[in-house]
Amino acid sequence: MKIFFLLSLLLCLSCKKQDPLKLPGNITFKSSLEKTLRKSVSDKGEKYIPRTKHLNPDNSPKFINRLILESSPYLNQHAHNPVNWYPWSKEAFEIAKKENKPIFLSIGYSTCHWCHVMEEESFDNIKVATYLNENYIAIKVDREQRPDVDSIYMKVVQAINGSGGWPMSLWLTPDKKPIYARTYIPAFDGDRGTKKGFYSILKDIRKIFVERKSDVEKYGNQITEALQSVNQKSIIKKINDQSLVKRVLKNSLLSFDPIYGGVNRSPKFPSSFPLSNLIQNYSILKNKSYLNMITKTLDEMAKGGIHDHIDGGFHRYSTDKRWLAPHFEKMLYDNAFLTDIYTKGFLITKKKSYEYIVNSTINFMLEQMYHKEIGFFCAIDADSKNHKNENEEGYFYTWGLKELSSNFPKAKQYWNIPERGNFEGRTILTLKNLDHLNLETSTQYDLLRKNISSFRLNKPFPIVDRKSVVAWNAMVIHSLATSGFHFKNKFWTNKAVEVAELIWNRQFVAGELYRIFLNSRPQTKAFLEDYAYLIKSYITLFETTSNQLWLDRSIQLVKILNSKFMDQERGGYYISSIDHELILAKDLPTHDGAYPNGNSIMAMNLVKLYDLTLNKEYFENYNKLIERYSVFLEGGPSSLSEMVRAMEAKNLNRKQVVIITSKTPGILVETLRQNNFPQISYVIAKENSSSSPLLKDKRLKKNRETAYVCKNFICNLPTGSVQTLLKQIRD
Repeated sequence: MKIFFLLSLLLCLSCKKQDPLKLPGNITFKSSLEKTLRKSVSDKGEKYIPRTKHLNPDNSPKFINRLILESSPYLNQHAHNPVNWYPWSKEAFEIAKKENKPIFLSIGYSTCHWCHVMEEESFDNIKVATYLNENYIAIKVDREQRPDVDSIYMKVVQAINGSGGWPMSLWLTPDKKPIYARTYIPAFDGDRGTKKGFYSILKDIRKIFVERKSDVEKYGNQITEALQSVNQKSIIKKINDQSLVKRVLKNSLLSFDPIYGGVNRSPKFPSSFPLSNLIQNYSILKNKSYLNMITKTLDEMAKGGIHDHIDGGFHRYSTDKRWLAPHFEKMLYDNAFLTDIYTKGFLITKKKSYEYIVNSTINFMLEQMYHKEIGFFCAIDADSKNHKNENEEGYFYTWGLKELSSNFPKAKQYWNIPERGNFEGRTILTLKNLDHLNLETSTQYDLLRKNISSFRLNKPFPIVDRKSVVAWNAMVIHSLATSGFHFKNKFWTNKAVEVAELIWNRQFVAGELYRIFLNSRPQTKAFLEDYAYLIKSYITLFETTSNQLWLDRSIQLVKILNSKFMDQERGGYYISSIDHELILAKDLPTHDGAYPNGNSIMAMNLVKLYDLTLNKEYFENYNKLIERYSVFLEGGPSSLSEMVRAMEAKNLNRKQVVIITSKTPGILVETLRQNNFPQISYVIAKENSSSSPLLKDKRLKKNRETAYVCKNFICNLPTGSVQTLLKQIRD
């Protein structure tokens, strides 16, 4: 009987009801939601490691919030914060209205170092979380999934602070109107030398919201009206294209760093210096001062710490003027952009080091940022676990003071390795001599890189955000197709085609393009940049593979863009379509950011499509787009340098080139491969192999490869001569 009683007691104890799930500030959940939250954690399996310092004795998380239910890797990172986070949702704003609470909105991305810092200092702090939960509705947004939310509120951050960045920290009314905005904020007064920390700002704004609500609403309305007024900016009918080109190039000269290249300030972003404009202009006019700016910048980046000399690829930006100390996250879009830039750099200089960089960067993307069933991943984190099992920025990519010299003595032959280090007591590698970057002579160098790479894998690898974004994959497709064509690398070209097919078959569903592929399914209807960059990549595939399919698909995508994103009256395209949620105002991107905005890309797309189809609608839409942007272009052309580049390309004595091949491409196609011709669109095809109007009546002459160079679709006499082809293109 006694044994039976003890067994019953043990069974009773093992069936003890779990304590209710709580967050600081006495936040509890409905039983159905709590059950869902717990199940979501349980479904992740035994290997799941909660990303938090707040753990129970059994290492289960003390806190679970709604973000555990989201697909975004960034939101999942915050799922065990003590903050009562909501995703951007109708529910969150309805509760804010019902409880008459202001909204705190945090926008970031999964591989952002300062996002991690603010999480650790503020969002994992019980004191901060308690106040936030009691007095606000807190919303977390992944900017990579919701570029529309990111874009409209970035305008607010920039208007209030003069600049922007991530994480974005915004205070809103329950109807989404801004009250205040910052980027990263230390948690408490005095932290990192700040006068007023996040906790104090939370208290101040809460007080203002309660005591001066009419002022808050008035201010929010004023900012919203200012955002809406952007769409009503007057149009300048007669804009001087050449003047804008000259201003961008002049600004480049004035801002150029003659010692280290790029802009003469810190931080330095590769995309902030208009290398594409300089390369295009040099390709036509051969101005040596432009060539100097191009080569100086590309050389110094290649040697600097922003370049990962071991595995290849580039970090996001440099915190100093020397390209030495980067923020270590590796973004897909940066590496796609730089692959294209170094390819064009090679075409105008024939520098072997640039060819090497193209190879190593593409290899990096394929080895560390690619899966055949997913495509290319978003990014690799800046932070990783150090020897104390703590997250540390750049730990994976930097070296202890004697770590390399003791294990790889030959490393000093190739890289600068200061005895005292050059980054917070550790060492960032910089290259001694660009001559090491030569595919023909780099056997020993590459073997050492490979061995060090294997050794480096003894350290925990940084987190990889494995979601696939259409716009960023399209950037890689363009770069792979371009580099594959110019370097005669069929593997790269085939990989570009493979990923392009993957996106079309997987993320173009029932006439709609979807931006994200994650957890084996397409998610989030695509935005302007997704359509624009995918159109660009498909046009590139048409030119480089001669497959009519890609031109047809680009035309199909433009039709959708015109019907759902275009301002039919004033021209240009909005970030969001008529199917997306309207947030404060229809959002027209007014400048380029980390990469060119969708309208900048569409300007060149429309020029190319007019070249390739003779459809005047593309020409008319281009003119309307440029007119719509006229006031922004006149106000600051360097902030829209890619659009200015499209304007210059359109006016560069533009030509259409058709090369009719026999069995295999010959010397005329080889001429296109070896040069950068920004003033042309081209078609390489066999007779009668494409429906492009450019191919009408184009035939082989004397049964050999034949080129037709046309201006305004009136063609010169056909030629089989390289010299004649070059003369006709350049005249």
